[in-house]
Amino acid sequence: LTNVITSDLTLSPWLGTNDSFTLGYHFAPADWYASNVVVTNATLTLTNGVHVLLGGAKGFQLDAGSRWVSTGSPFAPIRLVRASLVQVGTNGLTGSTFAAFTVGTGSPRPEITARFTHSLLPSESTGRRHWLNLASDRLALLRLTDCQFANVSLTLSPTASTEVQTAALTNNCFDGCRLYFYRYYDHNLTVGFQNNLVRRGECWASYYTQATQNPTWTVKDNLFDGASLSSTSTNVVGGYNGYTAASATFGGSGNKTSLVTDYVVGPLGRFYYPATGTGSSLT
Repeated sequence: LTNVITSDLTLSPWLGTNDSFTLGYHFAPADWYASNVVVTNATLTLTNGVHVLLGGAKGFQLDAGSRWVSTGSPFAPIRLVRASLVQVGTNGLTGSTFAAFTVGTGSPRPEITARFTHSLLPSESTGRRHWLNLASDRLALLRLTDCQFANVSLTLSPTASTEVQTAALTNNCFDGCRLYFYRYYDHNLTVGFQNNLVRRGECWASYYTQATQNPTWTVKDNLFDGASLSSTSTNVVGGYNGYTAASATFGGSGNKTSLVTDYVVGPLGRFYYPATGTGSSLT
């Protein structure tokens, strides 16, 4: 990809597949390579199961007025992975930090929307597996739906601001990920975390109330399987969550604890719930 995108652009598959070989092996093809691609006042759309490799210190920088939209389908998801996982060589892996996305200054604030998108980063130090790490640089919207993530670090910790910011994470799988949502300053960030699987890794919601702007964060209908969890405020409203642990970290009613994760393999993954089971089963 070019380093600067200033008009709307759609990324689709263009390499195709080659399964005619009878001997040997090759990695799945990748369609595009992104390293420090800056999007300004434009919409970048990923569609039709396109595969994008990320290299360098960051994949995309989203500046004012930009939108990053990834729309796959159940059997043709968008794939966003670190280049070093599928190509020989370091591809920038030797740097001390990496982020799939960074966010620039200015307004209107950028947006990220993803559905049926799979993203995999190497399992290594936190600073080198950021998917998103936001503080003074803010998004107007982060919407993740029906996605799968492995080994990524996702941190939202905005500084003081009256800007409306929304994080809506629904029906995703986070495997070995680090999810941190912080509220240390007076800002208007709303978090909705619903119907997700958090397997291993961490999920923290640190919320410190301020004099104004104290939106409710919702954590409901999720399954937390062996993850390190933390919640620090009654403004984080939980309920109807499942835990393999003996306690319900996010509170609320209708929770189930000490669950046994008797997953079964299904057509789209290995974390389906069984049809029948014991009282501590996922059924």
